[in-house]
Amino acid sequence: MTKIMIERARRNEIKNVVINALVHANVPYLPVDVKKICKSYEFIRLIPFSVQMKHRGMSYEEILAQCQTKDACADYYALKDKYIIYYNDIDKVAFINSNRYRWSIAHELGHILLNHHKISDKMRIFRFNLSNEEYNHFEAEADYFAQLLLVPHAALLGFKISTSNQLQIM
Repeated sequence: MTKIMIERARRNEIKNVVINALVHANVPYLPVDVKKICKSYEFIRLIPFSVQMKHRGMSYEEILAQCQTKDACADYYALKDKYIIYYNDIDKVAFINSNRYRWSIAHELGHILLNHHKISDKMRIFRFNLSNEEYNHFEAEADYFAQLLLVPHAALLGFKISTSNQLQIM
């Protein structure tokens, strides 16, 4: 797979979306609390796989089939203009203990805040329901968003933190 290049202007737009998300959620500390950011938006619900499984009477295999991933997925409900991010809280070794769930949630939040669902007019961003070019471009942008959100320089820039005394470490 060739590396997707995101144009400088779009990278700057994504940086601004990240900064706005950090400010919106009032998250001036490291590590960045991605769950708190998601919960700060009234149009986003964050649901662990275990809760969805219990609510729907599903097995782990069934939730994986529904989401078509072991990581996380986001659904967009256009009529209500709301999103649900489902994330894996079951596989403790691969996702929870490794903190991979943080990346997965941040990636899905990127799709949401970058309006990928609305641009593509899709409930869910899947490889099979988009062209390869559009899918790869959306994935590159969501990865870039997640990288900026989780890497300290985005938080430092967003809150204009210039000294260690201004930084809260949790």
